[in-house]
Amino acid sequence: MLDFNAIGDKIHDLRAANGYSQDKLAEILGVTHQAISRWECGLAAPTVDNIAELCALFDVDFETLLCIGKPVNIDADDIFAGHSRLYVVKQIAEGRVDYYVRTTHTFEWDTAAGELILREAGGETRSLPDGGELKYNEEDLHNPWFVCRSKFCPAL
Repeated sequence: MLDFNAIGDKIHDLRAANGYSQDKLAEILGVTHQAISRWECGLAAPTVDNIAELCALFDVDFETLLCIGKPVNIDADDIFAGHSRLYVVKQIAEGRVDYYVRTTHTFEWDTAAGELILREAGGETRSLPDGGELKYNEEDLHNPWFVCRSKFCPAL
């Protein structure tokens, strides 16, 4: 499991240790400085080509750059902090996180793919407070509040 926050911290540390600004690193890699910023903030990850270039530039192996083998830390109060929705869905599907409750606004396009992945892994998503299934292709594209639970978590 890749931890975008840890990868971003590693890229930042390597960039700083080698004396590169975000602008200079972006120029070398042929990307925007915003891309470098998004990587360093854990909001995105470099492409495979960029990873190869970063490894060569910083003289590190890809395991080091991608923090492979390092434990992933999840903030129990905000499991999305620094992680993509897909990452969190995977954590729930694999049973590393028992459940997730969402009580802020989302749209059906925010949840459809994740809900399918979770369902295929044996988990489920239920609307709150009625416990029904999320509905798609409705006139109103807003989702109700909902809870996602792993197949390893007892029904709520």
